[in-house]
Amino acid sequence: MPLRIDLGPFEKLYIGKSVLTNNGDRTMFILDGTSPILRARDILTADQAINPVEKLYRCLQQMYLEEDTRTYRPSYKAFLAQAVAEYPDHDDDLTRADQCVLSGRFYEGLKALKRLINPEAFQSNHVEAAGSTRGPAGLRAGDDGSQRSSYRLALLQLAALQYFTSFANLPPFILQVPTGQLPALPPCICWLRDCCANA
Repeated sequence: MPLRIDLGPFEKLYIGKSVLTNNGDRTMFILDGTSPILRARDILTADQAINPVEKLYRCLQQMYLEEDTRTYRPSYKAFLAQAVAEYPDHDDDLTRADQCVLSGRFYEGLKALKRLINPEAFQSNHVEAAGSTRGPAGLRAGDDGSQRSSYRLALLQLAALQYFTSFANLPPFILQVPTGQLPALPPCICWLRDCCANA
């Protein structure tokens, strides 16, 4: 079945071992055939793959694009074993991805693995500090989620501060006023507040 592709300016599309780069205009075209295809936003380079799950994804990505299971199979098995050992909480997700691979559904396996990877890893300008141990789903090894909660709270405070000082002409100390005494919050701030409450 033909696949409709819509590429933004300078967006890349990986077709097997080839890379198609769009020019400065948005382009839509129809692709027919059985070649493996990935958008640039789904590509991990060797430098971007840091933890075992990312390395597993990178290995499967190359296996898929190059259509070369034989070359990558040993590395794939090693990365899979390492990922299962280091992230036992994600055993079900890793097993599901592996079942896709065993049945030849490499693209579905990649989608399953991508859900475990921090989206930052796919950014082309992503730089990670040496010795980093970024874990799946955006958590670093040993992180219990408290760092995420603190980050969300900081975002809420910043958004509220910007809202009250910029739009309502209120001084920054308004954040120290009990919640019941604050004016009604706009929907975007309420949404952010609810996200923090559920962190």
